[in-house]
Amino acid sequence: MQRRNFAKLILAGAVSGTLTSLGAPAVAAPRPDFDITFDFDPKMDEWYGHGEHQYSHAWCNLFQGMTPGSQYWYVTSNQSGTGRGVWRLDHDFTKAKWMKELSLPAAKHIGAPSYDAARNRLFVALEPGGKGQVWEIQLSGTGGWTGATTRIRYLDDGGAQPQNYSAPWCAVNPMDGLLYSSVFGSPQETPNRVDRIFAYDPDDNFRLARTITIPYGFYIHRIQGGAFGRIGNLYLSSDRDDKPGHKKIHGYRVPHGTGNATAIPLGTVDINAPNLEVEGVAVGAPTDFLPAGGPQGLGDWIRVGCLRVDWASLDNVYMKRYHVPDRRLV
Repeated sequence: MQRRNFAKLILAGAVSGTLTSLGAPAVAAPRPDFDITFDFDPKMDEWYGHGEHQYSHAWCNLFQGMTPGSQYWYVTSNQSGTGRGVWRLDHDFTKAKWMKELSLPAAKHIGAPSYDAARNRLFVALEPGGKGQVWEIQLSGTGGWTGATTRIRYLDDGGAQPQNYSAPWCAVNPMDGLLYSSVFGSPQETPNRVDRIFAYDPDDNFRLARTITIPYGFYIHRIQGGAFGRIGNLYLSSDRDDKPGHKKIHGYRVPHGTGNATAIPLGTVDINAPNLEVEGVAVGAPTDFLPAGGPQGLGDWIRVGCLRVDWASLDNVYMKRYHVPDRRLV
């Protein structure tokens, strides 16, 4: 509770229409398409598991993550050969509408995706390659592949390339249009933790635009997926399995502005996934299927996909759902 109150004090300027990032001047707060009459605290200590659904389909093989579009879910698969790439699914994950394969060497790893509503574009994290990469897919007007274009892009090509080859996840922040990512941060690798998040500008050749520092004591490890809420809160899914109880959703407030800043920890939520590999996290649902009116809390507003590899048959994906008290705060 103390952590939440601390965040509320820092973010108090949001109600009056300004935000102050740590170490940066106050800037005008971009406004989503609903009124901001509340603070930016998602109340993560009030989230709770709201069930799960198990899937075993072709798209489940080495599933990596999911992201909601306007009409469909987009999920990524890192399986070998046919089926490796992005799948477009209906709103309940049961019917594969479309699939785009990506021909890559076996050593390449397809990571979690992110849908950019403003650009109608998909970004998919890729590694390794000497430097961090994303697969950029410009979708058609209907969210499909016909007439769409695709290309591989390097993160901060020609610049500092702070992530080196590591790019396990990426997520577009709807408040500034930048693409955020980080290293994986395994305790057995170098770097062995995630203490910084990097933001790149898709409209400027993915130039490094800002660096967000995670405060000491809130570093995280083994990040598999990331997703932003509509008001700029970032949620990261961790598969850290070397210690019990470390598979979690981590929440951070990313201060608005154009300069470097320090993230504000918002809390954590346990992911109950023994013997499963935690993959991507998603906020929301395909917007065409959102309920009109009614309570703002929605039982499946947060999802985390977890994978169980089945060497004899199709892999299994366990889609875990989390209840939030008010989806406007997420």
